[in-house]
Parts: sequence; C-alpha cells; structure tokens
Amino acid sequence: MSNDGAVSIEKDTDSSQISQSFRDQKLIERFIRCSQLLKIIEGATELFIKRYRNSKKPEDALGALFVPLHLEYIHFIQNNANELLHQIIEEPLQFLNAAKYCVYGIVRDQIKLSGNTVESNALKSIDIDQLHIQLRFIGLPLQEDLHFAHNKNCWPPGLSWTTGILSAISEPQWAILQSTWFCSTGCNRNKIKSDSIDAPICNSCGQHMNEYAKLRVTEKYHFLRLLPTSCIENPRVVNKIFRALTVHCKEHVHDCELRLGTSYFIIGYYDYTRAGQIFQAWSVIIR
Repeated sequence: MSNDGAVSIEKDTDSSQISQSFRDQKLIERFIRCSQLLKIIEGATELFIKRYRNSKKPEDALGALFVPLHLEYIHFIQNNANELLHQIIEEPLQFLNAAKYCVYGIVRDQIKLSGNTVESNALKSIDIDQLHIQLRFIGLPLQEDLHFAHNKNCWPPGLSWTTGILSAISEPQWAILQSTWFCSTGCNRNKIKSDSIDAPICNSCGQHMNEYAKLRVTEKYHFLRLLPTSCIENPRVVNKIFRALTVHCKEHVHDCELRLGTSYFIIGYYDYTRAGQIFQAWSVIIR
C-alpha cells in the first residue's frame, strides 16, 4: 500500500511498546479532529454528562459511556491518513486499544471543561473502563491479499474480508462489558472492572468488594456459522466437506437482519487470542 501523502509524525527513537502506543494515539487523534468523529464523541459525552446532571444520583457517574466509531476506508484515503490505515489493516487489535485511549483523552478533557462550573453535582471524571468503543469498519477493498478464505487456507493475520452463507446462528448471548464494585467496610472506595464478575480486593482494607448489581452493563452478540458460497455452486461440488467459519457478531456491527441461507460480506479479523476458529466481525452486510 502506498504511503504517499501519509500523515507525517516524527519518528520516535524509543521503540518500546509505550512510545509506539502514544504515537498511534496521536495519529488517531489527528484523524478524529479532521473528521466528523469528533462531533460524535463530543455528542456522546455531552449526553452522558446531561444524564448525570438530570438524575442527581451519584451512582450514575459510574455508568457506561458508549461511543460509536464508524470508519470508512475511503475516508482515510481522502484525509491522507495512509499510515493510520496501514496500521488498522496490519494490527486491528492494537489500533482498537490505541483508539480507546485516544477517545478517553478527548472525553476526559470535555468532562473537565464541563466541570468548571458552580454546580455542586458537576461530573469530575470517569474511569477508562467506563468507556466502550463501538467500532464499525466498512469499505475494505476486495483485494485477494485481504481475503480471509479459511477453506483455501488463506488466513491474513490482520483486518480482512470474507463472504459466506449463514448456515447457523446462536441464541442471543450476553457479554459483561462493565461491573461496578464498592467496599462495604466504610472505605468509600469504588472499582470498575471490564469483562469480569470476579470480586476485586479493596486496596485499603484488603476485603472483597461487593457489586452494584443494577450498574452491570452487558452487550448482546451472536455466533454465526458461515459456509463458503462454493458449497451451493452449480454443478454441485461432490466428495468434498466444507468447513464452516465461526463469526463473533456484536449487535452494533450490522443493521441488516441475520437470516439463514442469506449470503453476507463481513469485514473483521481472525482472533488468535481466543480458542477455536473465531472471526471477529467489524461489519456485516448482505452481499
């Protein structure tokens, strides 16, 4: 991929993971501030602040802040952000992590600015684990080097696209995004955790903390099973077993109905951090 017109940032001499992450965040922030994404982030933050002010409930300051980030391939080309685009394709998980820290910085600054008022119940800050990025990516070109075709043993390591016929869909599943905990021994401490309901230990007294059950935040998703479209070709392929691909499909990555027998085009990445052949979807559309 050409880097002509790429976003230019001075090279860091420190090659540590921290400095690379910081550099990634600066690239992402520059892209966000040159697009409509900044207004989306500010709008989501303003709604969170307003909801807290109107409720006047201290526990609402511990709620979840959802920020939708809808990214399009063409927007990176139009904004000369080729370097950032290359990073998304090569390291989608690293990009997602850097994007969260970048968005958190923008949210934190906005909350701090809104807190400079005489109101006694002004929101002061939120924890980064309260921020949940709902990322969706569309427009990945149909290049063969980006084609995830597990039936042909083509497994691109980064962001890729795949197609298939929906042969099975799971019942709705629910993942825990955020759980909020308090210390009942009088320490007046709260702790927010992501992806876990294991009781944390209070840093002050060493006792197990209790959960605010009503503040638990969950996310709906489905597991999809996709068969390659070649399995219904005419004339029919015989004496061959087609392997189905399992896709982890969160609710925010699609607008279309998920129907058995329908062919879908999916952009995402193969998640090597999870057991089994799981393809993490960043967008799902009808083919």
